[in-house]
Parts: sequence; structure tokens; C-alpha cells
Amino acid sequence: MLRDFNLIEAGLWFVLGSGCLVQSLRLRSKLAAVAGVTLVCFGVTDLIEARTGAWWRPPSLLAAKVACGIVLLVCFVRYYRARRK
Repeated sequence: MLRDFNLIEAGLWFVLGSGCLVQSLRLRSKLAAVAGVTLVCFGVTDLIEARTGAWWRPPSLLAAKVACGIVLLVCFVRYYRARRK
């Protein structure tokens, strides 16, 4: 059951990442490109999680998830600041 959820979640990240990458090409936006690549990488971490059964094993998986989260947070903050101007 948990494995299936991780696979579905990975698919969601791949779709969202692909959408950001398409938008980055359309708008020539580096921020959207970074967000798209990061979302795809986050999807890969979910595929690994589906195989290992835990988001913290191996420790490099946890590090990758945290790094993706930080990059996505920075992307959001930059997008929000740009929209406010």
C-alpha cells in the first residue's frame, strides 16, 4: 500500500516538474527550470523510497529530500517576491 502511494506521488512530481519545465521553455524562466528539475528529482527520491520502504534510508535519500525541499522553498520565495514587485 505504502509502495503504491510512493509510486503515485512520484508520478505527481514528474507531471508537475514536466509542467514547470515546459513553462520555463515557454517563458524563458530560469526559476521555473530550477523548480522543474527539482520536482523531477523529488520524484526520483519517491521512487527510491518506494523501493527502500523508508524516507530516511539510506541517509543520502533523506539528504536529497531535504535538499529538494530547500530548493523548492527558495524558488517559492523568489517567485513570491518577484510577483509582489
